Amino acid sequence: MIAANEQEVLQGTLSEQGELVLDHAPQLAAGRVTVILCRPPSIKSGGNLIDVLREIERRQRARGYQGLSTDDIERETAERQAEDDAYDERQELARRDSSID
Repeated sequence: MIAANEQEVLQGTLSEQGELVLDHAPQLAAGRVTVILCRPPSIKSGGNLIDVLREIERRQRARGYQGLSTDDIERETAERQAEDDAYDERQELARRDSSID
């Protein structure tokens, strides 16, 4: 019998060449594994956006996906804003330099 911490359900995409590309890295220790492939059930069509998002969240939780914490989201947002600000500053400097000529 396999212990619960020795198995993990992941999703991914099977390429035309037969390669499996996982949606995220497994949490299992390195070593041989057994892979069983099956098509995931499709999301019910006809639902509204909220229903689709809830179904996606339900499936993510079922496979153990934790998502980003509030701190992670805030940190990434601040990093993106800093990058945007630096880009805007470079663009403004370039505009000033080109108007001097």
